[in-house]
Amino acid sequence: MSHPASTSPDPYPDQSSDSSSSDISTHSSDSSQPQASPSIAPDQSSVSSSESSGSTGSSDSSDPQPYVSVEPSSASSESSVDEKTFKVNFNGLEFQLYSADVELLINGKETEIVDYLDADTLLMKFVEEPSLVVSAVNANPPGSDRLNLTEEWVEITNNGSVSLNMNGWSLNDQAGYNYDFPLGYALAPSGVVRVRTGIGQNTQTDLYWGRRAPVWNNTGDVIFITDGNGEVIVRHAYGNAS
Repeated sequence: MSHPASTSPDPYPDQSSDSSSSDISTHSSDSSQPQASPSIAPDQSSVSSSESSGSTGSSDSSDPQPYVSVEPSSASSESSVDEKTFKVNFNGLEFQLYSADVELLINGKETEIVDYLDADTLLMKFVEEPSLVVSAVNANPPGSDRLNLTEEWVEITNNGSVSLNMNGWSLNDQAGYNYDFPLGYALAPSGVVRVRTGIGQNTQTDLYWGRRAPVWNNTGDVIFITDGNGEVIVRHAYGNAS
C-alpha cells in the first residue's frame, strides 16, 4: 500500500466558530511499509488524488478529494476535539488502518487508538501524561527534626482529571525507608496530600508515617513513589541529590 507524503485538510470540519488552529501529523508504525508523516494545516481543505497516490499525473477535478478529518465523537455541535475521544477519518487515502498502528499528534499531544470504527475511521483519545507529582518537600522543619517529625513531610499532588487509587502504593527514600499508603486510599483530581513522618491521625489531606526518627535528609534525597506492581511512578530528587 502507499502512504501520502503530505496532506493539508481542515482538521475541524463544520466547526467554523473555532478560530484556533491545530497542527496534526500522522505516521504508521508498521515497519514493513515506508513511514509517512504528513503535516496537516488548517488553512487548506484537501489535497489532490495524485498527491496522495504518489502519481505525477493530473487528477480529475470531479473525483472526490482525499483528506484527513478530525471531529468530536459525540453528536453535539458544541463539542470540540479536546474531548476525551474523537473520530479521525482518513477519507480517500490509501491507508489500511486495520493493518498498522497509527500515531497521531494534535497540537503536539500524543493520541492512542480506542477503536476501529470502520476501514477509514478511528476512534482515538489523547494519551494522558503522568498525573502524580511531588509538589513540595519540607525536609528540615524548624528546631530539632526529631522533636518536630509531623512537620517533616512530602507533598503529593494529583494533576490528573480522574481519581487515583493508591491502594498498594508506597513512598520510599534513597536509603530504602518505606511507607505504604493506607488500604483503599485514593487521591482525587487536583487533590493534595502530605505524608508526614511523625505520628498522627490520617485524613484525606494528611497521612502519617508513624516514625519516631526523621527520614528525609536535610541536604538532599531522592523520593520514589511506586505502584502495587513495584513500578516507579514518580522519582523526585531535591537538594544536592540527583
